[in-house]
Amino acid sequence: MILAGLDTGTTSGLGLIRGDRLIHAESRHFDGEDPEAFFKYSRWLDEVFQRFDIAELAFESPLRTNSTVKTEEIVDDELVKTERPIGNMRTFLRLYGIRGCTLLALQRHKVRRAEAGSDFNFREVNVRTWRSRVFGKISPPDTAINRSAWWKEQALGRCKILQWPVTQKDAAEGAMIAEWLRIAVKEERLGIKERNGEPDLFEPRQTETRKETPF
Repeated sequence: MILAGLDTGTTSGLGLIRGDRLIHAESRHFDGEDPEAFFKYSRWLDEVFQRFDIAELAFESPLRTNSTVKTEEIVDDELVKTERPIGNMRTFLRLYGIRGCTLLALQRHKVRRAEAGSDFNFREVNVRTWRSRVFGKISPPDTAINRSAWWKEQALGRCKILQWPVTQKDAAEGAMIAEWLRIAVKEERLGIKERNGEPDLFEPRQTETRKETPF
């Protein structure tokens, strides 16, 4: 059974494993304006499904629009802390557009497989969920200047430990998502963990508020 991990983005990475063995990994960059990039991305996914008999696929959720990054710098001998959005609207439109293309391609493939009498499942996973399971951590060290680059190096390093011949950074992250999926599927089959443990990407957070008065 082939399991696939997909790191989605303008540059996307794909990793395919059978058991604990890597059988394919690649990354692809989709340039151009949004319509052209979305078309190239969708066509690439269709080609992947034509080439490989994938039983299940996990893909990484895009960044949340309320994500922020904190920075510190010395200005006039004073420590200044700032917090800014992790992306701009153009970035989010591209990422969520690619997410839509991903869901459409996966559902279309699921229908085709069902018509042929075969199963195909897919799921979306939060970046912190798969990284915490594969790497045992959710944040890079404070000394990491570029957090994204640090994580990609971790993925390449883990591939090297597993003796998986992956040289492309985004492909390495795709392979790590596939490795997370392998672990998740195994735990579900053993009854250790239920499948539907991921909250919906757009589900509002419910917080309890309490109003205190002096009376």
